[in-house]
Amino acid sequence: MADHGAKRHRDLPRGEPIVFVDCPDPDNFVLVVAANLLRGCTRVVLTGRPANFGIKSRPFSVRTCARAADEVDIESDSVLALRATAAHLKSVAASQGCSELKIYDGGVAPDAPVAHAEHVHEFLFGRSDLGASDQGVLTIDSYRKIVADLDAKDDRGPALRTLLASRLDDLLPLSQLVEDLDGKVECLVGGPFTALAELCDDDAFRDKVLNVRAMACAWDSRNNLFANQFNVGADLDAAEFILGKDSELTCTRTLYTTDFCKAVLTISMEDVAAAASPRLAALYRLWDALTGNRGSVTIFDVAPLLGALADDEHMSLLVPAECSLDDGVFRLEESIGRCGVWATARADESVRAALLDMLRRCAAAAAKRAREEDGAGPAPKAARSNPTT
Repeated sequence: MADHGAKRHRDLPRGEPIVFVDCPDPDNFVLVVAANLLRGCTRVVLTGRPANFGIKSRPFSVRTCARAADEVDIESDSVLALRATAAHLKSVAASQGCSELKIYDGGVAPDAPVAHAEHVHEFLFGRSDLGASDQGVLTIDSYRKIVADLDAKDDRGPALRTLLASRLDDLLPLSQLVEDLDGKVECLVGGPFTALAELCDDDAFRDKVLNVRAMACAWDSRNNLFANQFNVGADLDAAEFILGKDSELTCTRTLYTTDFCKAVLTISMEDVAAAASPRLAALYRLWDALTGNRGSVTIFDVAPLLGALADDEHMSLLVPAECSLDDGVFRLEESIGRCGVWATARADESVRAALLDMLRRCAAAAAKRAREEDGAGPAPKAARSNPTT
């Protein structure tokens, strides 16, 4: 890739951060927690994925996980999954010391690139009350037993719906977000563009957006698990509305691509255990066990926050880019013009260190807030040696 026109962002305008996430993979939870603890973000827009709880599950495999053309979504299941995820998200955020979190209803994305059979069980991630747990997260053995018991039923749908319905949370209307805002905003996107496109269709909101940072797209589509990067593929029209050359958005939009994230945001499970809080580490252990025991995870969706925290100073070179939707494939190409879209071109190894540092800072902040709530006060400072004595 040529470096002509490449730059590093400096001093993009700052506003109130708003996080856009989907469910239920752990990246979204880490993004919400870190944005709250490190940037004071209290507004979260949660978008759901299409669901069908009557489908018998099967183990995850990169060879079979793509959604088939004839799969059927059930709207009521999709909404139930969204509300169950809101409850899980609030539980995780509260356990990490997050405060004043407001979760807005970002609707349900029109597509889910992953097959229902390999996705249906993931909506139980937050249900530590259903079996043996580790740091507030189900153990893999307990999780597999719950799924096996559901799959053994002639019709698993009603049983799963009953389980999920016992722990739900309501979301604030998306329209209320516009009413709640006092000034300009930054958008940190770790999920589909569904809700952001709906908001930006309103001039009143669009005029408030200073910049958009999103985990989206890929220079080389072979780096994607599916035909399109997941956040883009979940709602192609919304992605085109925000990123396409005819977009009415005029602010800077920065894309952290699949290529970039795989190169520098992949860390070992040992690194996760050492840096993250106990509950987030346990969540990733469960996720790793259910997705093939690869021994490492790529924490994709925190990339926009990492960029915002450092003004992309250490993130990578950024090149002007152009996005287009062509026969169902969302393409990313270098642009000669200045369309307002920039994408990561070359990553710096310091990004991985920044990710681990972010996880450690969040763990420390969560532990500090937990001590304060317990009335124990701040942790005592370690005594420093005096080299002059």
